[in-house]
Amino acid sequence: MSLLSVKNLSITYLSRRGEQQAVSQVSFEVEAGEVVSLVGESGSGKSSVALSVGRLLEYFPSRVEGEITFEGENIFEMSKSEIRNFRKHKVAYVFQEPAVSLNPVFRVKDQIEEVWQ
Repeated sequence: MSLLSVKNLSITYLSRRGEQQAVSQVSFEVEAGEVVSLVGESGSGKSSVALSVGRLLEYFPSRVEGEITFEGENIFEMSKSEIRNFRKHKVAYVFQEPAVSLNPVFRVKDQIEEVWQ
């Protein structure tokens, strides 16, 4: 069993201008201890795929289809408390624009440790 399995993931963003498909039928698996990079052109859907793993796209007007399992558990079937626990203990993000996410006045180490306090 893979640590992370993404099968037939499709992501569509919804707006007043209509629907825009960002990702179409992406599948991959990550084994424990393996390092994987998502590589592609700007706008190719890398961030959308990564955000979908933490079920963070539910905060955006979007439609996510497919299956994502972590340690054999379907993340789309997790309750709100289970997904919060998953985000807190199993997955972490370093967002693309650290200048927006991190405060340059404080050490990065201190800011990351603050999450765990």
